[in-house]
Amino acid sequence: MKPRLPRRLLLTAVIGLMAVVTVAGCRVEQGAAAFVGETRITDAQVDNVVDSLPVELVTNDLANVSSAYGGVRHQVLEALAVVELGRHVADDTGALPDADARSVARDGWMQQTGLPESNAFVSLMAEAEGYRALLQEGAEPQAPTDTDIEAAADNFTTATGQKLQSADLQQLTADLNSDQGRRLIGVNRQIAQYVADYDVTANPKYGQLSIVTFLNASGVPLLTVPVPN
Repeated sequence: MKPRLPRRLLLTAVIGLMAVVTVAGCRVEQGAAAFVGETRITDAQVDNVVDSLPVELVTNDLANVSSAYGGVRHQVLEALAVVELGRHVADDTGALPDADARSVARDGWMQQTGLPESNAFVSLMAEAEGYRALLQEGAEPQAPTDTDIEAAADNFTTATGQKLQSADLQQLTADLNSDQGRRLIGVNRQIAQYVADYDVTANPKYGQLSIVTFLNASGVPLLTVPVPN
């Protein structure tokens, strides 16, 4: 079943999402999954977290867990990139990851997966949310442009296969122009600037990686920030 477009597109967030930053990197090194500046995130780090998940939570095909670069591997690499980017920003600014966001995410993932707090996947996802909140700190609300609205509509269509009708597009426009919508746009642009400033890139073998930070109530990422190569 395709996700149903909620009446209020942006007013309900779920774990892990406030914006989407697309990382399309051209830097390739053996064994490297991504870079934040000169800091290397390795394939082995991704493997270790993925391997901590019971196969039934990921796929029915064990070989797919070990070799594929989509699905859960994207999710794990996104989280590793958020953590590393957050650490860089924290080192430069003195800011701290948000302990409450980390705690909420930890409890949510434990409930969703049935895994303990000590599990590497649960631990990483929780840590990423603490740093994701740090990356949002200080963002100034900004008005959306026509390009922002068009991109959000396109993202909805890409994710669901459904084109927004005129009334839904008007609702999206109103939501993005609300106080909360403008805050999301501001956060989106701030994180995009961090990605550019700290030179976040990903190995092309993982496809187009996204640092995901907002989903609507149906789990659809609406805001994306393309990162130039």
